[in-house]
Amino acid sequence: MYADDAYRRLARHPSLHTTAAEPLPAINEMITAERLQAARAMADLGYTEAAERIQPWARTVEQMTGS
Repeated sequence: MYADDAYRRLARHPSLHTTAAEPLPAINEMITAERLQAARAMADLGYTEAAERIQPWARTVEQMTGS
């Protein structure tokens, strides 16, 4: 069996278990502005790849810990 064959079998019936994903948290303009500012600072320092990875919709530490 080749990898392409296995992929074709999986792709025929794609499915995702309901517990494998969760809705994105709500985001407000303040969070968006803070993350954009952080991304710009990283890019200004020459860390463009790191800046591109800053996601405004990613959970904050506070959201993950419930603090």
